[in-house]
Amino acid sequence: MQLFNTLSLLALASSTLAHRPHAIREHRASKGAIIKAQRASNASLEERSANYHLVKSYHGSTFFKDMMFFTGSDPSHGNVHYVDHDSAHGSGLIGTMDGHAMMRVAPHHSGSHHSVRPSSDISFTEGLIILDNIHMPTGCGTWPAFFTVPIDSNWPEGGEIDIIEGVGGMNRNKYSIHTTAGCKVVEDQMIMHAAKLTGSRNCDAEATSDTGCAISGTQNGDFGVEYNKNHGGVHVLDWHHKTGIRIWFFPRDSIPQDIEDGQPNPSSWPNPRAAWPATHCPPNDFFKSHTATFTNTLCGTWSGSDAVWHGKQPGQHKSCAAHTGHSSCESWLQSGKSNLDNAYWKIKSLKIYQIQRRH
Repeated sequence: MQLFNTLSLLALASSTLAHRPHAIREHRASKGAIIKAQRASNASLEERSANYHLVKSYHGSTFFKDMMFFTGSDPSHGNVHYVDHDSAHGSGLIGTMDGHAMMRVAPHHSGSHHSVRPSSDISFTEGLIILDNIHMPTGCGTWPAFFTVPIDSNWPEGGEIDIIEGVGGMNRNKYSIHTTAGCKVVEDQMIMHAAKLTGSRNCDAEATSDTGCAISGTQNGDFGVEYNKNHGGVHVLDWHHKTGIRIWFFPRDSIPQDIEDGQPNPSSWPNPRAAWPATHCPPNDFFKSHTATFTNTLCGTWSGSDAVWHGKQPGQHKSCAAHTGHSSCESWLQSGKSNLDNAYWKIKSLKIYQIQRRH
């Protein structure tokens, strides 16, 4: 069998990635348009034969073995310093918890807190990325993200796809894409399941001050404290040149059996939580050679912004400023009173699939 998509092995090394925060503006798509787009997508799905081949699985005590670790200050201007694999392992920032991979922020550190930013050691253009996650970082000042991005491009060249992202006490996930000029969202082509367009319809990062085309979940539990109480779930990115970019989240009690069996079949799943159809944004024109990346930063341009720190986010009973008694995220972290016990990832597995032709 011949691999349908591009896949390449990368050397284990430090890398330079760029990631930007997202502004939020609200728009809605009509129900009729959503149904029309869904029918078109289903027809397109029937045209191709889903035959996925697992090319890499990260799990358990070997999860970080082949990962690449970015080192240095945070590109998102967070109050963390990213360290390499050996330093992280030696200081307990990475390891296992209940047999599953774990990564955390150093709870107490003068200046910037130590953290990790690992990426997959293979790159992919198209494919299916499946993350089975149990716990994500939560709490005031946190800014966890799981996304795909090129390892060595000048951002936003090569694009970025945000699968999990949010800040502080939020209880709803933000899904987004960032591209160079030319990728747009046309409302009557959006496929949205319990989600709404909150960013620009123009996905060009430079033209929209890094906003990107963002979609917000409207159901609680796909991010934050409630997510962790429910032991997380499975996040899926499907990237295909015909259908575009689509993202699903399946809570722990509703994971499709085909995923559990290692034979994922997106055509049998319900509508995605977020999607950017290929018609006005051909994915392979804007997204190339991505790696799957985790971040666990603090404060920064989004979580540390005045709007977030002093505002009450979805899922919060009061602002972080009111909750902590500090006027800024940075002052709270440096006070020595910050509680980062829940600022950790606990991951069951990360799997990368590629599509094969059937002969």
